[in-house]
Amino acid sequence: MGGLPPVEKKDEKVPKGTFEPPSKKQPRKNQFTNPAKAKNKLKMNQKNYNGTILALDVASKKTGYAIYEEGEIFKHGTWKLSKDEYCGSLASNVEKFIKEYGITLIVVEDIFRDKDVRKDKSFQILSECRGAVQAIADWHNIPVTAIEPVRVKRKIWGYNPSREYYRNLTRPEHKQRMILAVQILGYGLENDRADDEADAIGLMITYLDIYRYLITHPKYKLSKQTT
Repeated sequence: MGGLPPVEKKDEKVPKGTFEPPSKKQPRKNQFTNPAKAKNKLKMNQKNYNGTILALDVASKKTGYAIYEEGEIFKHGTWKLSKDEYCGSLASNVEKFIKEYGITLIVVEDIFRDKDVRKDKSFQILSECRGAVQAIADWHNIPVTAIEPVRVKRKIWGYNPSREYYRNLTRPEHKQRMILAVQILGYGLENDRADDEADAIGLMITYLDIYRYLITHPKYKLSKQTT
């Protein structure tokens, strides 16, 4: 496979406030915005998980959660944490769910230090929150798995950092796309701005797909009941 790759035309500049690029060349549709592809993908995930998984989009003010068991995400929402004792508040909620639902695995979003030193404070806070989750999990001998945020975005709504269009998307646009993607799958969020809850659901779906565990989303579960 020799030779240089073909020169790719640059994407047109996206006008501020638009959701899709004005050019004819649209971003590649991912499996969740393509119902037929999504249905075929679901058939491939045939392995059952014997246990209960808790996915957490960890943050100091609000933490999104999603719980999976017997092939479906049956509970999801957001914990509003104490401003002064966010680590203790987070640990308390995790402890409660472990006891109430018999959690056997915790999935969290991986964290990394940004090159911008102004974000060091945020990194420190996230590290403290992750430490609180890890401490509770270790106490109960529950494994914790971390997944990169980029991998989740790529999986759920087709994020591609190699393309200029995606690199130019703002953080609010990233959040809105995640919210829309999980709503398309039939997940009713607490409200249309529940990005932490949506991130937790996306994190769970990504983990299940990586390890090929069976999952039926509300949209397809409802379609089976009506046919």
